[in-house]
Amino acid sequence: MQENNHSNGQSAKQKVLPKRIILVRHGESEGNLDTSAYTKIPDYKIPLTEEGRAQARLAGSHLRELISGHGSCSDWRVYFYVSPYERTRSTLREIGKSFSRKRVIGVREECRIREQDFGNFQVEERMKVIKETREKFGRFFYRFPEGESAADVFDRVSSFLESLWRDIDLNRLHKDPSQDLNLIIISHGLASRVFLMKWYKWTVDQFERLNNPENCEFRVMELGQGGDYSLAINHTDEEMLEWGLSPDMIEDQKWRINGNKADWNNHCTWYLRSFFDYELDSENDVEIAVAVISSTVSFMQTNFFGGQSSSRIAYQTCIFNCLPSSVGCVASSVMELDIPDAAPGEELVEKAEKDLIHFVSYGSKKAFGCFIDLISQWE
Repeated sequence: MQENNHSNGQSAKQKVLPKRIILVRHGESEGNLDTSAYTKIPDYKIPLTEEGRAQARLAGSHLRELISGHGSCSDWRVYFYVSPYERTRSTLREIGKSFSRKRVIGVREECRIREQDFGNFQVEERMKVIKETREKFGRFFYRFPEGESAADVFDRVSSFLESLWRDIDLNRLHKDPSQDLNLIIISHGLASRVFLMKWYKWTVDQFERLNNPENCEFRVMELGQGGDYSLAINHTDEEMLEWGLSPDMIEDQKWRINGNKADWNNHCTWYLRSFFDYELDSENDVEIAVAVISSTVSFMQTNFFGGQSSSRIAYQTCIFNCLPSSVGCVASSVMELDIPDAAPGEELVEKAEKDLIHFVSYGSKKAFGCFIDLISQWE
């Protein structure tokens, strides 16, 4: 548990971060058992099956064991958020049987964590075709006719997260800071996935690889020593791999157990690599790269003769794609040059190009040295 003291008028209030935020998918519903239920029952009215109610009761027992530390922790409370759908409210009712009234601080029905809207009554055959189209188009951005895309759900879940943080900041959920607070969010598979996506800054590509939780399966985000929440405290590597997390994402979860939130950008280099193609370590490396490109362009203008070559086109294209934005102006000038064919052999030119590109992309001084050696052979 982490506490912050801050002044509010004449009195000081304590902000206490929840010890855990737990995402729970609803139990098995009639729609999970038989998709034809959606053709005659509104989605929000789809009830749980008997199996679904049993799953929810068992989940409640497991949640209580987890939160109480299997009986070792006595001072804890829970606060529930629940989707307004029948199947989630029924799941909460069954889970609630494991918690006495004094343990439950409160509950709130929250429309923003409802199921993805698929478009009123669902025609079974039409829905099969629509879902096949979604697989081709992409699960995150595909919008169901008369319904929502996962991106739409992401937007409203993001809004919910902002409200959740305001509740925490204003201490609306906690009366006694000495008690461990556990937030339990009972929702749907997609809403849970986009919640994690938003929280952990996962990309769309990473979202596309995630698998839906099983009925009444839960994901436990627990507060680490550095003030961040991690899935790795309560879940194994094997579990997270089954959910669709990559090895990099799993390592990130492990780092969050003890890592300082303020250091995340420096630690999480794989996240930056998902956006950029280079790894220049310093401004000095960038300045060297600019100088190399400028001198290379000048050399090629002076020493190359003849017509256009495929090697020259490959050189320009690769340099343009590899350069960071800070030397983009040089890349643009390379693209505009009318550089004639190279006097040296094609193989030698291509080798020099590769060495230079490797230097610009990764700051490899060895590759730069190889490039200079090859250039010197042409003079």
